[in-house]
Amino acid sequence: MIEQLKEAIGTADAIAGVLDNTKWLIWSFEHRGWWKPNACGYTEHVSEAGAYTFKEAKDIVVNANRQGVPEETMCPDFRKK
Repeated sequence: MIEQLKEAIGTADAIAGVLDNTKWLIWSFEHRGWWKPNACGYTEHVSEAGAYTFKEAKDIVVNANRQGVPEETMCPDFRKK
């Protein structure tokens, strides 16, 4: 049982590491656009979208969706570097 718990913790740490090292894009259903860098407006062009840390994106999405209606969502930054 202890070994299984250690394995689960290791897996959770690995997932957290991937999430922390991935940049995220935020889509606004309300504004029909991507969040721009530094939360300064919206754009229809993904090339102009801001890239956020997991914590930044999660906080924005959670705060925006407090009314029970999905206003924002997030996805990994899929753009080619």
